[in-house]
Amino acid sequence: MKFSVSDISGLPVITASAGQTVTLNEFGGYTQVGNGLASTSTTTGALRVIGGVGITGAVYVAGNTNVSSSTASTSTSTGALVVSGGAGIGGTINVGGNVRVGSNTFTKSGFALGDVLLDNGATDTPAVLFYWGNNRNIGIDTFYPGTGTTKFRIVKELNESGGAELWSVDRNGIVTQTAWDVGETVNTRMYDYNELNMSATTTIGITSFVRIANITYTPKSSSSYIWIEFNANYDFNNGTTVDDFWSNITVNGTEIAAINQRFLNASGGGTRSGVLFPISARYTNSSTAGIAITVSAKRGTADDDLRVFGSSTSGYMRIQEIGR
Repeated sequence: MKFSVSDISGLPVITASAGQTVTLNEFGGYTQVGNGLASTSTTTGALRVIGGVGITGAVYVAGNTNVSSSTASTSTSTGALVVSGGAGIGGTINVGGNVRVGSNTFTKSGFALGDVLLDNGATDTPAVLFYWGNNRNIGIDTFYPGTGTTKFRIVKELNESGGAELWSVDRNGIVTQTAWDVGETVNTRMYDYNELNMSATTTIGITSFVRIANITYTPKSSSSYIWIEFNANYDFNNGTTVDDFWSNITVNGTEIAAINQRFLNASGGGTRSGVLFPISARYTNSSTAGIAITVSAKRGTADDDLRVFGSSTSGYMRIQEIGR
């Protein structure tokens, strides 16, 4: 075995023959190199090791640590620096390439320098969680439900009991939210005569209500107002005496609006159109279950018929849901 210690330029040099082991533990159980020389490369510094170093205990470095290898990382077990366990970092991290978190299946192309890639191969990606108390958070992730479209979402108490999606936008740009301010438009729908199940002509000749149009609307909010508007052309089919008719709107069988029109058989008296319809009403909603909306009309004291028409120019309904 060859062993030498020299003090050339203040630098200790330890050499050993190939295959030999040198152990320095004679002085208090440790080896100290303390001449204070800084390191600016792999060939400068107080201690230089030509070859690998295996250490089974903890290592504490008071100065900077530089890894000069340019080996790229393609998984958690490759790269210039590989850490099998966790890493605790008390300061800022600056990354010149990509940051990849989650599964080791990143074979995709199209990402650029500075991108942060989150993927765990499951229906929801690793989330960014913002905590302000124990088990209280707002989380951001992307979610694929298995059917439909992948969406970017905001979730309250993500991965916690009682968690629920608050807002999302899918990859087609459709926005979904679950809460609305007072007066905010929740949803608007328009229906034509065909969607309202209207007949080309509905003849009303009895004193009980006859259905003209109906639709089932499913509210998005459980605390909202439903504004309903309906319009259609109609006429009074002849007649020689005073007649009157009623129109109304019902929700789940309960009347929420009613209009009465009285036809007078006298010069300058009464009206012949534009009173029974359009008709509108407000319904106070407290559920997300579907509601049945029906528009009807009936005779009052009439002895003649009323006709209501459904066509491409007659028979429309607008439903607007508003937060309350």
